[in-house]
Amino acid sequence: MKLQNISIHNFLSIGDIELQLSGRGLVLINGINKDTVSGDSNGAGKSAILEAVVWVLYGKTLRDIPADAVVNRFADSGAVVKLDFTVDDLPYQVIRARKHDEYGSGLFLYQGNTNLTLGTVKQTQEKLESILGMDFTTFTSSIVFGQGYASVFTTMKDADRKEVLEKILELNVFSKCLEEVKLDYRELEADTANLNSTLTTLYTTRDSLVQSIKSLKDKLTQRKKEIKEEIKELNDAIKANAQEGTQLKAKREALLVKLASIDDNLKEYREVIQPYIKEVEQLLNKSRGAYLSLDKQRELMEKKVKELQDRVDNITAEFLNKPCDRCGRVITEAELPHVLASVLQELEISGQATKSLIDQVKALKEEYQKYEKEYNSKLLEKDEKFDEFIKQRDILQRELNDVTAKLSRIVESLKRMKENKAEKESSTELETITNLITEKQEELKQVIDAIKAHQEKLESFKARKDVLSFWKNGFGNGGIKSWVINSYLDFINQRIQYYIQQLGYTDLVVQFVPVVATRGDNEVDRVELQVVNGSGGESYLANSGGERRRIDVAVLCALQDLVRSRRGKSANVLFLDEIFDTLDGAGIEAVVYLLGNFIHNNDDSIFVISHNSELKPYFDRVITVVKKDKITRLEEEVEYDRNFVS
Repeated sequence: MKLQNISIHNFLSIGDIELQLSGRGLVLINGINKDTVSGDSNGAGKSAILEAVVWVLYGKTLRDIPADAVVNRFADSGAVVKLDFTVDDLPYQVIRARKHDEYGSGLFLYQGNTNLTLGTVKQTQEKLESILGMDFTTFTSSIVFGQGYASVFTTMKDADRKEVLEKILELNVFSKCLEEVKLDYRELEADTANLNSTLTTLYTTRDSLVQSIKSLKDKLTQRKKEIKEEIKELNDAIKANAQEGTQLKAKREALLVKLASIDDNLKEYREVIQPYIKEVEQLLNKSRGAYLSLDKQRELMEKKVKELQDRVDNITAEFLNKPCDRCGRVITEAELPHVLASVLQELEISGQATKSLIDQVKALKEEYQKYEKEYNSKLLEKDEKFDEFIKQRDILQRELNDVTAKLSRIVESLKRMKENKAEKESSTELETITNLITEKQEELKQVIDAIKAHQEKLESFKARKDVLSFWKNGFGNGGIKSWVINSYLDFINQRIQYYIQQLGYTDLVVQFVPVVATRGDNEVDRVELQVVNGSGGESYLANSGGERRRIDVAVLCALQDLVRSRRGKSANVLFLDEIFDTLDGAGIEAVVYLLGNFIHNNDDSIFVISHNSELKPYFDRVITVVKKDKITRLEEEVEYDRNFVS
């Protein structure tokens, strides 16, 4: 990466400054603040040039100035900084603005005439840093030195030093690998947790099935025992009922024999008495027939007498002035007595005949009643004997019916008991339980197979976890990165010691050492600065201000050597802010000599920001910025010959 030119407009105190960054050699930046009575360099805006470089590349400043505060409030518009640079001989331009009339508050990136600007500032920033090959921390710690800056490598936290070295050495690939491994590890842990949860459920299901099968087998055994007892009871009941049925059959046969005997007696009795009864019935019927015949004649004669009587009562109306039935002559009133005598005679004759019939009917009735009494007497005698037979027969029949009913009930009961026995012997209930046991056993087999499969999968997870743990350790603290850093620490320490000696210290040992500390369950890997001064302090802070500045310069140069050893990582520009503070004349000359020798080619530039104007002869160029009316501008640029230190 080579920084070429920068254009600064309304940034911090700067109004407008355009500055060539490439190929400037050793450059001193002085300042004059004409807004103060003394006119010294404090507040002149020297460091604003460095801040502009950092801000245009990374969108933030070394002193962590708020975003809107970078705009010069005394200028006419917003801030905009343009920086031209090359990477692998390809030209790029980055433009960053804040509240600018044209650019707004945005970030713009170009490769030649090609616009590389992406949809958001964040996306464009990521694109820019991928091209630069450095993030903010790496850039500021290896290219920038300034008193009070957090990015000074010597004063960084131990863990931050390690992070910077990781980025310089491009060990971020291992960090990415670590993140991937951690992601895989977390996913594997989640999968393992889910698998263990599933296994727990399967174990619970398995135990439940085992218990269920045991309960079913116990139930099956118990039901077999119960059914065996029930079948025994049924067999006993069947036997008892069969015996009772046999007894009832015998009793029934005996009753049938008795009934047959009574039926024979009834038949014999009927054969004996039936002729006599038949004879009496004939006489009775004959007498009754004569009686009924005469009684009918009597009724007719009584009807005729009544008719004659009615004629006597109605004779005048019937015969007066009407023709005679016999002669046809009309009957007169004088002839009525004669007609009446004839009717009365007929009525007398009919009456006598009726009386005779009545006497005959009476005689026949008496005769009929005699036969009827005799018949009834014989019938009564017959019925008494017959009833006795019938009574006996009815008693036997009822007993037979009772026995038959009992026998029928026993037969039906025996049928039901035999069916029940057959059902119990076939035992669909036992078959159901057995089938259920088979189903549960099959389900148990499936669960056990699933447990086995999950256990095998869990073992594979454990094996994979071991592999991931290996790589997590390998990519993490104390792993590959630490090994690489440790191997390069030897190089860094050698270069530091070389530069320390170049700066005139022979009894000062400065080195970075790896330290692994335990924090909780984790190991924390860091890089610790150790300083041993044969004539002074035993730590960085225990040394004098001048000694610390020389240590800072030596470390910065060593880091530059490391950066330059990484192809594509080196930059052609260094910025050092107030590095000569606390240095005496000899110290200044030693540092300038070292910095001068650190320029290796025509593209290199080292910008030293200082308020000490007496340092001008030590530099190739001196740039003076002047602040007037709240605005900093580039006033002059003077070239010098620094051959006296070469």
